Amino acid sequence: MRLLCSLCQGAYVNYFSRLAEVRKNLGLNQAVIAGRCGISREMWGKYERGVAMPGGEVLSKLAQLGVDVVYVLTGEPSPGSAPLLNREHAALIDNYEHCTAEDQAAARRFIAAAAQSRRAIIGPSKRLLNRARKA
Repeated sequence: MRLLCSLCQGAYVNYFSRLAEVRKNLGLNQAVIAGRCGISREMWGKYERGVAMPGGEVLSKLAQLGVDVVYVLTGEPSPGSAPLLNREHAALIDNYEHCTAEDQAAARRFIAAAAQSRRAIIGPSKRLLNRARKA
């Protein structure tokens, strides 16, 4: 493992937290994702704790589930890969795509207005917080 770590310049060090992240984004518990990867829940737990590293078969099965394996291993998304979405975000996109063009336009206007309003409230607070951190 140490050799692998030095070869990857430490990039693999946090693969275990990214495994937990992608599992949660898929909305799966450890037992379910372990079963889909053909391993025990205990082994999956070892992966998420950084005690063991998944092999090629497990990584291949994760890729079949739609996981960006390059991201898991390096922390950098694959070129051209879709951003990681949790179930809630995926549902929003799915709902949007099933709307008429007119309803999509209305949704975009609403979200833009809501975000602009929120930015107006948060913006000054963030600037003050950043100034305090620098001081």
